[in-house]
Amino acid sequence: MLADPLVRLPLTVVFGTVSLLAVVLALHFGGVRIGTTGVTAGTAAMGAALVIGQGMRRLPRFGPRPAELIRPALASSAAAAVLAVAVVAAIALQPKAAESYTTLTFADQSWLSEASQRAVAAEPVTVGWILRSFGYLPDPALTAVEVALDGGPLTAVAVVLGDFSAAAQPGDPIEISGSVTFAAPDSAGLHRVSISVYPHSKGALHERLPVTLTGWIEVAP
Repeated sequence: MLADPLVRLPLTVVFGTVSLLAVVLALHFGGVRIGTTGVTAGTAAMGAALVIGQGMRRLPRFGPRPAELIRPALASSAAAAVLAVAVVAAIALQPKAAESYTTLTFADQSWLSEASQRAVAAEPVTVGWILRSFGYLPDPALTAVEVALDGGPLTAVAVVLGDFSAAAQPGDPIEISGSVTFAAPDSAGLHRVSISVYPHSKGALHERLPVTLTGWIEVAP
């Protein structure tokens, strides 16, 4: 029955799937991180063991002569070499995942600790902020800032944008400090202020995803 090619072909696919599952389970119970490198190395090790075992199974039962060991030894060595090259190539072809993201915080933490900031009608309001970029170098010249008051965009806004500060250690964020100044609304009460910063990384063709801060100002009657 197994000699029939129509039977052996699907069984080969099933065996490959079960072998891959066995490798993943072995990595899991062995406490090894399940990733592309681990699965590839585990699969290669299983393949090498199967090739060597198949070669040993074909040896004579009562001990081989030295000349009979040459062919299975060469076959096993060649198979191990091919698997090793495949593992190295698979690891080298893995994309290097570089995490990059942006955060935006208020320079004055009272915007976070207090429910609202007091303001005087039609008087200037200045809000400082700090942008931190992780995994990329921001370009202050191409960084845009927008301010919205109660959901509507403000056009009369003075934006101060400083240069970036270099990271002290590898992995530390690069910071850009800035501020926006606008006139407080004439109507008394609570007003929502939203500051959106559109960062741009050096050498990139497109800007990155914007980051937004939201705070409240209370205009006295």
